[in-house]
Amino acid sequence: MLPSSCCVLFISKRIPENRVVSYHLSNGSTCLNAGVIFTTKKGHQFCGNPKQEWVQRYMKNLDAKKKKPSSRARPVGVRVPIQRILSNRTTL
Repeated sequence: MLPSSCCVLFISKRIPENRVVSYHLSNGSTCLNAGVIFTTKKGHQFCGNPKQEWVQRYMKNLDAKKKKPSSRARPVGVRVPIQRILSNRTTL
């Protein structure tokens, strides 16, 4: 019996990359086919052949997204200049 995380068939057409949010590898030692299991934004999963160029590119781009810090995050110790607002006081 095959584990549920094995790829039995590879998808024949490419899914748009912007719909793919993550991936994991199926284990070639416990599965008949070593493959890449992608997960879409809607939670659907499909298997890609790791020998195909588009599968390798999707994996590389997803890895790069993981390593890139959030645009909101700021490295510790970096100072951000504060703008001081001067009031409209008139002096007599």
